[in-house]
Amino acid sequence: MIQPKISLFSAGKSFKALRVEGVAGACMPEHSSTMEAVVTILSGKARLDIADESHELEAANVFVIPAGVPHSLVLVEDTLASVVMPIESEIKFA
Repeated sequence: MIQPKISLFSAGKSFKALRVEGVAGACMPEHSSTMEAVVTILSGKARLDIADESHELEAANVFVIPAGVPHSLVLVEDTLASVVMPIESEIKFA
């Protein structure tokens, strides 16, 4: 399984912004964040599966993911996204 590349966009004292980038078909397997996170699709299209629901996201869409809620992300097209969360937040894979 191809996974999107995750890297640090920027970090301050309270928040960090992660860059999530990948090709169509890439999948970020089920995971959760220890604190609330905000996902913004910068380009491309992706499907966010969370709480037994699927959300189709495209450029300029923003989605708030609650802390501790398992979710996965499938890139429908080549996609670039930003994820903003508190600096101390961690991503935990299932």
